[in-house]
Amino acid sequence: MQTLGRHLIVDAWECSEAIGSAAEVEEALREAVSRSRATLVELVVHPFSPYGASGVAVIAESHIAVHTWPEERYFSLDVYTCGEKAIPEAAVEVFKERFRPKKLQIVELPRGRRPATERFEFFSPSESESESELEATPEGEREAVSVGHG
Repeated sequence: MQTLGRHLIVDAWECSEAIGSAAEVEEALREAVSRSRATLVELVVHPFSPYGASGVAVIAESHIAVHTWPEERYFSLDVYTCGEKAIPEAAVEVFKERFRPKKLQIVELPRGRRPATERFEFFSPSESESESELEATPEGEREAVSVGHG
């Protein structure tokens, strides 16, 4: 099934001390854009005090964003690309090489994929429920109602 984009969500633990440097984060972002064959639109890195950094590369294909917690030796990374040109795995490889995590978890979310059917769920009170009863009902206990189109 066709998607509009791919979104890699990465958690990395037991990383090198380099994740504490805003300059290293910026270099990693620039290299990730290049190696993933993306087109850089704008890059911003913000250093935190006393340590850590967050950075985002806005790319024509979407974005690459990283947040570091040097005190935890951890970083999180989002690589979201649209189209056929960019290679999000190549961006992830850059961060693996530069920050050398010992533990890594990657979750991929296909983005923009249409549902298999044109059915959507929403929550609706039953006819016997009043507004006050609805407000008192915990969110998870409402009845799901499916509505089809066509």
